[in-house]
Amino acid sequence: MNFLMSCAALLGGSFGVLIRFALIQYREICLLYTPLQLPTLLVNIIGAFIAGLLFPKLSCTGTMYSFFIIGLCGGMTTMSTCALESYLFIKQGDYLFGLTNATINLTLSILLVALGTTLSTKYL
Repeated sequence: MNFLMSCAALLGGSFGVLIRFALIQYREICLLYTPLQLPTLLVNIIGAFIAGLLFPKLSCTGTMYSFFIIGLCGGMTTMSTCALESYLFIKQGDYLFGLTNATINLTLSILLVALGTTLSTKYL
């Protein structure tokens, strides 16, 4: 394991976690409670877009890849939280919100990876 790449992933992950934490705190400060968990959705689709935007430009083994894709995007996005929130909806008997939450997160994440990759290859 390359020490520099490990440090890059650690640093990027720290920034990603701080971004996710800030969005969750913003929701609580503004009392933005909705049936769907918007902060989780936002971090997942923003992270997917960043990953799609940067992936075509970064070497899959480089330090920048470790920082941005593995660290920043990996630390910021949160499929485990999405899965937990979806499960909790279903457990409470709210099957529609549980399945909708999971579907929207995954679908928008895939679409934003595609959009980011397309924009990156055409314009960057």
